[in-house]
Amino acid sequence: MKTLLSFLFLTFSIAVNAQISITTNDMPQAGDTFRYSIGTLDTAVLLGFQSTGPNQQWNFNSLQAQRQNVEQYFASANTPYSAQVSNRIGLKIADTLALGGLVNLYDVYDFFDNSTAEYAKDYRAASVPTGLSFPFPPVLTIAPAFTDKDEVYQFPLNYLDRDSSTFDFAYNNSLIGAYYGSNGYRINEVEAWGTMVTPYGTFNTLKVKTDVVSYDTVSFGGNNFGFNSHTREYKWLSNQMQFPVVTVSGNVVAGVFIPTNVQYRDSVRNVPSLFAPLALFNADTTAIEVNDTVFFNNTSISISPIQNNWSISPSTYQYVNGTSATSQNPVVVFTDTGSYDVQLIVQNNQGVDTLDRADYIDVNPINTGINNTKLPKFNFKLFPNPMKQGSLLMLQFDKNIKPDHFVIYTLEGKAMLEQQTQAEVEQLMLPTQSLLSGTYVLGLFKNGERIANQKFIIR
Repeated sequence: MKTLLSFLFLTFSIAVNAQISITTNDMPQAGDTFRYSIGTLDTAVLLGFQSTGPNQQWNFNSLQAQRQNVEQYFASANTPYSAQVSNRIGLKIADTLALGGLVNLYDVYDFFDNSTAEYAKDYRAASVPTGLSFPFPPVLTIAPAFTDKDEVYQFPLNYLDRDSSTFDFAYNNSLIGAYYGSNGYRINEVEAWGTMVTPYGTFNTLKVKTDVVSYDTVSFGGNNFGFNSHTREYKWLSNQMQFPVVTVSGNVVAGVFIPTNVQYRDSVRNVPSLFAPLALFNADTTAIEVNDTVFFNNTSISISPIQNNWSISPSTYQYVNGTSATSQNPVVVFTDTGSYDVQLIVQNNQGVDTLDRADYIDVNPINTGINNTKLPKFNFKLFPNPMKQGSLLMLQFDKNIKPDHFVIYTLEGKAMLEQQTQAEVEQLMLPTQSLLSGTYVLGLFKNGERIANQKFIIR
């Protein structure tokens, strides 16, 4: 009895882990919707994705979702391009795709022919506003065919299969002054089979390595450029679903593959959508003194225009140089000592993202080597700051409490320049041309008493 049970268990294990074959039935169909996550390239992925051979065991269960998206497939008859494309499966790439901020493409699709022999991409389509009125079409629907279709897969796909194919696509429209061409070749190699474990489940898979080498040419708005590319994808395909279980992708540079992305079939996670913005920022300096100026650099990533909302705590600061809390790159003067938290919220039509940096700006008392007694508030502006060496520094102040002279000091307290001011003026051009690059302090005086300090930088 024990021998029989062992035989049955072994038979079951072999069946579960048996090599599979991928056919036309394992490709996406019209009406399919697949949710997938973009994850982090962790150690398990980086060490495991290169494994080849039969009966492999890949455990990518440690994948953590960072972003999500949904891929939708439509019958060509149910797309805006039914008059131009028939009997195809349409993959919706984007509702809106911006081209340099000058023209938007709408309802962008790729179309595929899923036959028993191959799964091939053979049409691309988009809708373009023309800016014309009746009797001319306000929107131009374009759906050109490939002159040489792109055979994404050739069936059946089995372990150790290898195939290659070429592709060629060109689109030219003189009405909008646009040309796009892409040609190259694709090589598929089935280099492993086995079991893949992810947060979504466990699947029997074939691992397919795909290299795509292409040359793309773009002409738009009078700008022309072309570029070569060599991309590589490792896909784990299963006949338990019609979408890759896992895809690891990246570029091949000087013959070396550099993985940059991992995506996998997944359930709903509490993460931003794929096309939501990613909030990122830095500052030109984070350790300053009272009344110093900080230049914030917004490096957020978004495929569409974003709205910015900055928040700084505590509130002892002010925006300068015409910037505000909604500026892309605000300029801020901090008017009191302490540690400041900085938050940036960015939003586009796909979602919202927030970046919080606690204790990001550290503001210390002014250290100039001169008397640092607490000074009364004084309404003045000093610009540009930082400034270029050899430039003039502008001082603008309130005539009701204007200073009668100023002194420029080094940080060690050495006086470098002293000059009287005139009673009838409200601004001065400070002659700083003789000063070398460095950090200085402007001291403002009235009736023999110093009433304000302001640090400035010469680059």
